[in-house]
Amino acid sequence: MKKLWQFALIIVFLSSCSTPSYVDLYITHLPKFTFKNSPAKVLVINLYDASQTGIKNTKKLNVLRNAAYASLNCVVDRLKQFSQVEIINLTEPNNITADSIPMLLNKHHAQYILALNYLTANFELDKIDDYGKDKLKNAQYNINTAVDYTFFNNEGGVISKLSGSSSHHEADMLVTNTFAAVAFGPSIKNNSIAVDNSAIDATGNMLQYFSQYTSIIQRPLYKNDELENAVLAIQARYFERADSILKPMINDKNTRLASKAAYNLSVVYEAMGNTAAARDMATLSLNRNDNWYARAELNALDVTN
Repeated sequence: MKKLWQFALIIVFLSSCSTPSYVDLYITHLPKFTFKNSPAKVLVINLYDASQTGIKNTKKLNVLRNAAYASLNCVVDRLKQFSQVEIINLTEPNNITADSIPMLLNKHHAQYILALNYLTANFELDKIDDYGKDKLKNAQYNINTAVDYTFFNNEGGVISKLSGSSSHHEADMLVTNTFAAVAFGPSIKNNSIAVDNSAIDATGNMLQYFSQYTSIIQRPLYKNDELENAVLAIQARYFERADSILKPMINDKNTRLASKAAYNLSVVYEAMGNTAAARDMATLSLNRNDNWYARAELNALDVTN
């Protein structure tokens, strides 16, 4: 009899843990900076010195220098696409320092300077899977690249520190164990083209500061019998219908239901581009009943807006 009760309790517990549904949101991010003067003169300069990284291997240093130029050329090419921007390309001289900035601004009558400060690139062991033959394992490696730029105004003051990064799968290798995977994995010194491409990706990420772009993110949704119609409406992108279903629920006497409805409504408002209302509903959800979904939603809204 005792075992029967234990089994019944397990069934009740499992039935109370509903599996979340998900919805893809297409979020439009507006530029964080727009060039107001037309044409705005922008100097693109290189303040990065690979020799200061502490790396002694000549091949690695050359790869990093080439990646720096790939990043800078990407900046020049992308900013040229802005009709209101005139680019002055000073990426080639290697004697430019931060102390040169006031002189360069005055000499070229520029309104802005975008300077590469730092670049890093490396291969990283991502995971090891069984290969299924001769006790070998398949090691998978990512290439990680990051760039740091500084955006200056016409007085040499810093407008913003800009960063971009890229990480993606690049190589596989059969190994016998983890030690071999780490010790004999790929190096940037033999993968110059891959590093260049990764640097360009990281730079494109950094340049989103100047551009409008759309990102796709996935949000979980609370789903139960009361919320099912609203969830179906959200997934079908009938956001106004979902709004009308969920609004009466956020004041329900059942605080857990009210909390879940408020969270789902925050996702609706985020999908509609109303960040302030999304933040209000996520906060209300937390006030009704503390939950991880609403906390994650608030954190995401703070990061992306």
